[in-house]
Amino acid sequence: RSRRIMFISPNIFFCKKEDAETFKKDSDKYFKLISNDYQRYIEDIFKSYFEIQKSLAKDSVENIAKNGYTILVNSGIASKLEPNNHKDRLDSFKKICAGINKNAEQIAGEYTCSMHPQIRLPDNKSKCHLCSMDLVKVKLDKDIARKHFEGISNALREYVSVIDKKEKKPRAVYVFYCGMVKKYWLHDNNKTSNPYATSMPKCVKIVDDKKKENDEHEGHGGHK
Repeated sequence: RSRRIMFISPNIFFCKKEDAETFKKDSDKYFKLISNDYQRYIEDIFKSYFEIQKSLAKDSVENIAKNGYTILVNSGIASKLEPNNHKDRLDSFKKICAGINKNAEQIAGEYTCSMHPQIRLPDNKSKCHLCSMDLVKVKLDKDIARKHFEGISNALREYVSVIDKKEKKPRAVYVFYCGMVKKYWLHDNNKTSNPYATSMPKCVKIVDDKKKENDEHEGHGGHK
């Protein structure tokens, strides 16, 4: 389901030419048209986030820039959407997505423009669309990656507790906490793998089990 695409502004892509044309003519109209398809963008954010967690738990930065780029693109789009079933918490929805986007900017894409560092791309096949300069490779530092992974983690914790719990079927995730570094993260299973301190896997506890909550909720008949 590639969205790489036809048009960059600076990190929004389109599969269909007509979508790009609609966006260029009236971006607000375009975002309203796709607002109720928000879950696909959120799902891609979570998938890439879990991949970053796995890399950091191995004390590696492999594929972090690639997955950070996916988060950057999808959170950038999501922050402009207005889902009908979240009208009563729209400000929170937008704020959370914008927070994810702000942190993703710092770890996204393996290539950037030396004159315009806000430009991040997964490869150097194109030039900077602002100044036409060649793109240069970004060296991602593990400490920087962990700092902004924490920022994305905190935003996704808020998303799960504020937005996701209102869905008909909330996302099944585990929230972990490391007492040594005093930081949280989310995981898609209950196996311990510390992305902040690989040498301290035992200093971790599950503080929130959304899968268990969801199973119990469904066992009681779900939403009324």
